[in-house]
Amino acid sequence: STQSTWGTFRLFTMLGADPESFGFGPEAGLMAQNRLDGAVQSLARKHERAQNAPPPPPERPEAPMIRDSRPPAPVEEERQPTAPEPEPEDDLEVIRRNRLRQLQNEFHEVSVGRARGHGSYREVPECDFLKEVTQSKNVVCAFFHRDFERCKILDRHLTDLAPRYLTCKFMKLDAEKAPFFVEKLGVRVLPTLVMFEDGVAKHRLIGFEELGGDEFPTRVLAQRLAVAGMLTLKDEDDDGGERGTGF
Repeated sequence: STQSTWGTFRLFTMLGADPESFGFGPEAGLMAQNRLDGAVQSLARKHERAQNAPPPPPERPEAPMIRDSRPPAPVEEERQPTAPEPEPEDDLEVIRRNRLRQLQNEFHEVSVGRARGHGSYREVPECDFLKEVTQSKNVVCAFFHRDFERCKILDRHLTDLAPRYLTCKFMKLDAEKAPFFVEKLGVRVLPTLVMFEDGVAKHRLIGFEELGGDEFPTRVLAQRLAVAGMLTLKDEDDDGGERGTGF
């Protein structure tokens, strides 16, 4: 081909050999010269265009990153909803509510007491004595004899007190029919009033001397029972009179 011919001719020329001795005639030399001249002119034009070309625009500097000088806003934590605070109660409302609760408790206590024999003064047989004494907190028991007049006087006062003081149980035990408990409790004089607290004999009243004699008023007996802790005096019995001081 023409390209390979031109390359071979040029090689012989660079080596100082005669191209014609190898079969390359004057036409091949002329062709090779023309191609060389054309290549030189092409390079010259490229160089001239490169010289005359306008310089490339300067590179634009990269714009600096703009940052906010303010500190980042704190991230607010999600707040859990809180229950509204209760409004302060009116003093009268508090008093009313406390009084209502007190009445409810008293009603419950009275209901339970009546079911256990409170509210009346009654005789109990010896076989039920322990059950009656232990099932109530405060129990007043009169040991009596049917033929003793003082025992009848005491019966009248206890019959009056029983329905008015429902937190205490009032009962009586025939001493002749309960020899075991008469001996166990050391009853020697009739009437003897024994006061039990949680099933335990805590106090006793023997005869009427401590109450002022046979004509003592019922309120004096109520006051004596209050001193022993058997009941809380009502207004009609709390008149400032003398009270017993012990057993």
